[in-house]
Amino acid sequence: MKSIAQLFISLLLLIIVSCKPDKKEEIIKPETPSLELKLNFSHFINNKALDHNSIFTTNSGTKFTVDILRYYLSNFVLIQKSGEEVPLKNSYLLINPDKSQYSIKDVPKGEYIGIKFGVGIDSITNHSDPTVHKKESPLAMQTPNMYWTWKSGYIFLSFEGSCDTTIAQSDSPIMGRFKGEYLFHIGNDWLYKNVSLSLPKTLLFDESKEINIEVDLTLFFDGIDLKTENFTHSSATDNVSKKVAKNIPNMFKFSQ
Repeated sequence: MKSIAQLFISLLLLIIVSCKPDKKEEIIKPETPSLELKLNFSHFINNKALDHNSIFTTNSGTKFTVDILRYYLSNFVLIQKSGEEVPLKNSYLLINPDKSQYSIKDVPKGEYIGIKFGVGIDSITNHSDPTVHKKESPLAMQTPNMYWTWKSGYIFLSFEGSCDTTIAQSDSPIMGRFKGEYLFHIGNDWLYKNVSLSLPKTLLFDESKEINIEVDLTLFFDGIDLKTENFTHSSATDNVSKKVAKNIPNMFKFSQ
């Protein structure tokens, strides 16, 4: 009887196993490609490429050299052909003219006719703690410094160098430097500036693409007398920072 019972159980298990429905084949959806927008920046002063060895001249006639230029671009938005705006997430760039190409990833497909971005850091991020960011992030602590620890905020733009501050413009540079210096540290929420550019032609973004942006630093000094208006840390009552910040959006344009 025992062997018959065992045989019966074995047959029952075999029937149950054989009657189990086949596993459905797992359908693997293809990953959506991560499209990348590459931005190529070129910086000029009076149609001459920016470098750290040349002597440049403002439109008002003041000679100067460039030691440091760094600035933040943030909150990029692409404008579709339909007019709809497509914000690009986590789009913060720290521009250094010694590097020409930057990229923004996870860009949606579409037909785009323009781009918007801010020069500086939006208010919420501006007052966040830079030490919480990974060291490779543009929002982490930087060298040269791009954060005011003494007033908890990012330096949106840092522009430093030497200049001829003599009334007669008679200073002779020594080792490529003038005796006078300039330092523009532009920051604070009220000096965040928006830039809106129309693309030369509709950009069909169906794969990773590149666009070229020229930055005319000559316009940075419009209305600025560099002999006397050559220092700012962007205090609320500082007219120099306001004049410079007003000029910044005009510096950017697309190139072919």
